[in-house]
Amino acid sequence: WMITEKAKAQWLKYKAMLADAKAIEDASTGKLSASKVQMAMTS
Repeated sequence: WMITEKAKAQWLKYKAMLADAKAIEDASTGKLSASKVQMAMTS
């Protein structure tokens, strides 16, 4: 099973987008502290 550099980069970008979306969703429901929300939005 071979993974190309492009596929790997796309996967990492996708995972980062999911993490950001989850952080924002958690923030909107009050699960995260304000500092974590700021870090999620600036990354």
